[in-house]
Amino acid sequence: MINRGAIKNICLFTLIWILLNEKLNGFVVLSGIFFSVISLYFTDKVLLGKSYSQLFHIPFTTILAYLIYLIFQIFKSGLTAIPKVIKGDCRVKIVDYHTPLNSQLAISLLANAITLTPGTITIEKKGNILSILCFDDEEITDDPELTTTFSKYEQILGSLKS
Repeated sequence: MINRGAIKNICLFTLIWILLNEKLNGFVVLSGIFFSVISLYFTDKVLLGKSYSQLFHIPFTTILAYLIYLIFQIFKSGLTAIPKVIKGDCRVKIVDYHTPLNSQLAISLLANAITLTPGTITIEKKGNILSILCFDDEEITDDPELTTTFSKYEQILGSLKS
């Protein structure tokens, strides 16, 4: 029997499928539902051995806040990264960032947000330490901007449990 969490995930994954296809018609919706069901079944039975929706429960408000802030940061960072790339001013450095998050799910979502944001890439995760490849410029030498951006993500993801 399909539980309520699975139905929510199917709806969420289908919505993401529709957004990625950039159109709304019967075929896109049905294929989204089909691939969502197949993906969740495969994940539950083969990869995890347990229910995805029970292992990785994320409240809707947390997902919404995370996505809104992520999209904002992608645009903001893109606007600062584009001139650096065009000018060829792409010196980089590796920063070790210690996150106060304890949940492995929350740390993984933080690492994904860092990688999705232009100008930063998470290259390694060891416990709650993230190694981040980022632009090396005078503005973030001591990483105050990085810390401020990450702390906002940490506020959003802080409620997630392992």
